[in-house]
Parts: sequence; structure tokens; C-alpha cells
Amino acid sequence: MSKLRLLNTLFFTGLLLLTMGCKRKLQDIGSTEESVDTTKVSVLAPEVLAHLAEKAIVPDRLAFEVPSPDSRYIALALDSTVRFGPGDEMWSDELPSDWYGVRTHNILYLYDPSADTIHKLAECEEIVNLYDRETSQPVQPERKDKFGAVIWSPDGKNLLLLKERASDGVSEQDVLIFTLGAEEPAFLEVFGVLRQLMRTYPGTKGTKVEEIGWVTEATIRIIFSMRGVPAARHEFIFDAQSGKVLSTRELSST
Repeated sequence: MSKLRLLNTLFFTGLLLLTMGCKRKLQDIGSTEESVDTTKVSVLAPEVLAHLAEKAIVPDRLAFEVPSPDSRYIALALDSTVRFGPGDEMWSDELPSDWYGVRTHNILYLYDPSADTIHKLAECEEIVNLYDRETSQPVQPERKDKFGAVIWSPDGKNLLLLKERASDGVSEQDVLIFTLGAEEPAFLEVFGVLRQLMRTYPGTKGTKVEEIGWVTEATIRIIFSMRGVPAARHEFIFDAQSGKVLSTRELSST
């Protein structure tokens, strides 16, 4: 198979898989960077799990399940990760038989246990990556779009969401804030921060969030490092309402 034909096959196969979905779930889901735990034990009450099961949400699909401080709501991040390969309905015969694919799709819900209602807050792009079966190495640059953290503010009025993306070998992040009762989320102004760090450390593979959390109801602290330069760590304090940077400092590598 020529290189051009292979690239075309990868592209159109990815479109087909994302459009139609994969019908069969296989085990031993994996990638070069991280694996998926398919035996998670939920901390949610049995009656809550029973109601969620009626909505097709089960514990082994939950990446995060975070109750609000007053326990009125539960933030649920659904991780639909499926491995598939030759013999599965969505596998293309144009692809080598010694490859396999992994499809990922994250969705964030807000669940109200007392009313048994659920509301979708956000979702990531549905992504398919292909790997060599023998080495588990990607056969093309891996793409990623997933949730990295879900954190309630101390007063339980806001929900902090970290989204992690990777494309063409470079990783970056988005940070959203959902306010109860608001129709749209707000964004922290991390784009400029990431561009600044990439200019400071040219040639690196992007940014990584080492730590993220609420300092107060009004401020958020994030520590970024650079992939390939772990000693490069910078702390940023953001205003949760405006999304702007309030302060920054370089942290010691020790």
C-alpha cells in the first residue's frame, strides 16, 4: 500500500468510525501514554447508581464523579473509551490486520439526585487513534481531547473543568468555569499563557498542568510545566470571574 493511499485510508476510516460509532467493546484498552481502568468502583450510593443506570451511565464509564460541597449535585464525567480491531463492524479492510484502534469521547453531566434530572454541560471531540498491535505504539501522531480535572468551588456555586488536548505531538489545555444557573461557561484566559510559555521554551512538546484548584471562591491556581522540560514550572493565579491572570511566578525546580 503506498504512503499516500495509506494516509487517505486513515483519514476516511477515521471519519467513518466517528460518524457511525463502534458497536463492539473489547478489553485491554491501552495507549502509549496511559491506560484505562475498566474495573472502577463507584463511591455513589446504590440508589443513585440505579437511577444513573436507567440513563445508561454506569460506574466503569465514569472518569470523574464529584459531589458538590452541599451534596445537592454530582458532576459526572463520562469516558466512553472503546478498543476495536479486525473483525469488528467498523474496522476497515483497507487497514493492516496487525493494527487496532481506540475511540475516546468524554461528556460532562450535572446530575441532581433529588429530582433525578441530568444536564449535559460539556463534551470533548470524539477521537480515534490507531496503534500497532505488537508494540502498542501509534501509527500516526496521537490526538487527544479529554477531561483532566473536575473541581467544585468551595461554596459549591461553580464547577472548574480542565480540558486537555494534543495534536501533531503538541499538548495544550482549556479551563472552563460553569456557574450554576448560567447558560454558558466562562473561560480562563490560558491561551495567552500557553503561547507565552511556548515562546519561552521553544521546541518543547507543549504544556502540562501539574496542579489545578481553587484558592478561594474567587481565585484559581494552576501550575504549568513544559513537556520535555519538567523543571520548567510556573504558577499562575487567575481571577475566576474575569478569567484574567492576577499573578505569576516561576517555581524552583527543587
